[in-house]
Parts: sequence; structure tokens; C-alpha cells
Amino acid sequence: MDEGLAASQQNLFWSVYRLDKGIALRLGRSSNIRDEDVLLSFSETSRGIQIARVQGRTYDGLYSPQSLLRPEAERAHIAQSLAIDTRQCIAKTRDAISVRFLPLAPVVAKI
Repeated sequence: MDEGLAASQQNLFWSVYRLDKGIALRLGRSSNIRDEDVLLSFSETSRGIQIARVQGRTYDGLYSPQSLLRPEAERAHIAQSLAIDTRQCIAKTRDAISVRFLPLAPVVAKI
């Protein structure tokens, strides 16, 4: 298979994956794409995929019918773990934005 075509197909898959996880969580529904069924490796540096994975785990761990049967203490522990993961995603995004928008050189006014 052509490498360009394969890369385009993978990018399309990950775009659909991100949309699916985000929409499913917002609607309170199970994702159509189960992480266990995904055979493609994902880039650790892709913040969008990392956020989508956290969104999927949020539904599975806190809102799914099976998770609602868990003891409250267990769900609280899961929520704390997800909060840590979410904060890490936010910090990575903030760092990426900071690096991207740093001034190239200080502006010094000449008099």
C-alpha cells in the first residue's frame, strides 16, 4: 500500500476516533470505537488522541452502566485518576502554546 495513502487513512481514523470519544462523552453514550479493538499505535505526542482516550475512560469509568454499579469509593478513585490525566493534558497543551508563542527576540525601543 502507498505510504501516503496509509498515512492519510490513519489520520482519518484518528480524527474520527477523537470525534467519537468527545461526542459520546457529551451525549452520555458509549463510544462506538472500543480502545481494545484499536490495533494502530497512537502517537504519545498527540494531545488530541490523549484527550480522546481520557474522554473514553471517563465514560467507561464513571458513567457507563457497569461503572454505576461500582462502590462510590472506587468511582471516586477513578475520578481522581482521570482528573490527574486531564491536568497533565492541560499542562502539556499550555506548554506547547507557550513555546509556540514565545517572542523570538526581546523588542527594545531605540531612542
